[in-house]
Amino acid sequence: MAESFAILNTPQYNFMANYSRDDFKTFRKRMIGIILATDMARHVADLASFKNLLDSKGVKRGLNADKLVDN
Repeated sequence: MAESFAILNTPQYNFMANYSRDDFKTFRKRMIGIILATDMARHVADLASFKNLLDSKGVKRGLNADKLVDN
């Protein structure tokens, strides 16, 4: 994770240079989540949590999928 942000902090790769502090925090949080999602030891718990989220938002067969995106 630290190495990823070290690379992204170099001028030629820093597409986040103009991000606000809040946008950067959101990006970092999501990137950490993406990396942690690859941990198979957490797979069952993460899948159960995702299924609960789908149920709570009323997402089924692609309907209401827009409710999953934070605005």
